[in-house]
Amino acid sequence: RILILDEPTAVLAPPQVNDLFSMLRALREGGATIVFISHKIREVMAFADRVTVIRRGEVTYRAAIAETDEATISRHIMGEAEPAGTGTAKHAKAPIAAEAVLSVDGLCAASVDKSHPLQDVAFAVRAGEIVGLAGVSGNGQVELLECLMGLRCTDSGSVRFRGEEVSALPTAGRRARGIGFVSPDRAHEGLAVTASVMANAVAGSHRAPPIQAGPFIRLGKAREIARERLSRLGVRYGNLNDQAVILSGGNQQRLVFAREIAGAPSLLIVSQPTRGVDLNGIAAIHAILRDFREEGGAVLLVSEELDELIELCDRVLVMADGKIVGEQPREALDIQALGRMMVLQGSGHG
Repeated sequence: RILILDEPTAVLAPPQVNDLFSMLRALREGGATIVFISHKIREVMAFADRVTVIRRGEVTYRAAIAETDEATISRHIMGEAEPAGTGTAKHAKAPIAAEAVLSVDGLCAASVDKSHPLQDVAFAVRAGEIVGLAGVSGNGQVELLECLMGLRCTDSGSVRFRGEEVSALPTAGRRARGIGFVSPDRAHEGLAVTASVMANAVAGSHRAPPIQAGPFIRLGKAREIARERLSRLGVRYGNLNDQAVILSGGNQQRLVFAREIAGAPSLLIVSQPTRGVDLNGIAAIHAILRDFREEGGAVLLVSEELDELIELCDRVLVMADGKIVGEQPREALDIQALGRMMVLQGSGHG
């Protein structure tokens, strides 16, 4: 009689969301009580009868849906202050370069342990643009990123970064050449959550000057660099020696970005950047990505949030059954059309 749903639409395409809501409305009409937990305000407005906002552990707002609107709900979620770490770049967007920073051609990879095989994947990402990759969970997105970062072997095809063939390079070699990576799983891959905030902030640059001097780590310099990186992106933390696990989801993700952009990479490969992040954190992360693009960086953004892709991307590719099955430029982006391509052409495993 009581159904509690926590972010139930996170990995669903729009047609699937509509089907879910139809089922939930039928349950409601049959007398069931439904608690619907979501950061997607449009879905709350479309489905709920009443809304309660909880911010920092306290109820900050209650209202009937018929007596409120998206802006009011958002204001109570965000608070009155502007979110910290929302970026500072004010210059005009850099023009999209003619030559590709990342060029993928004919990429194929076999399935491993029930993973999805990749089939003749080809696309490019240029400096000054954010290219989105949409798809129902389980259609090859994770496998593609693993191939791009050297975490999975490919059977055939080419991965070129700034004109250099990097298919045979290990992950460290790709990172050293200027590829940053934000994993979809910050708890197990993006961070060492039981290590300190400082250790996570300087990871990857701790074996080189100015942090390393001969065989020794200069802890004072490591602390200084960590504070600079964390401050730049507005990461809220108590003490540099605190474990990263005690940070909120949004601050954990900003910590990952602080580390990944510290070396001024040419390309950011970013997957599910706002999963499990509150609206303040989402605003901050979106601003980080926009600033990076405006400064001439290239971004490959994988997200199951179609609203996020439409808001940020210059182009969106659709992946289904291990293949690129469609593309929409920014001026033609349409959430329903993207959803149809995702669902009609990809079965997925999610």
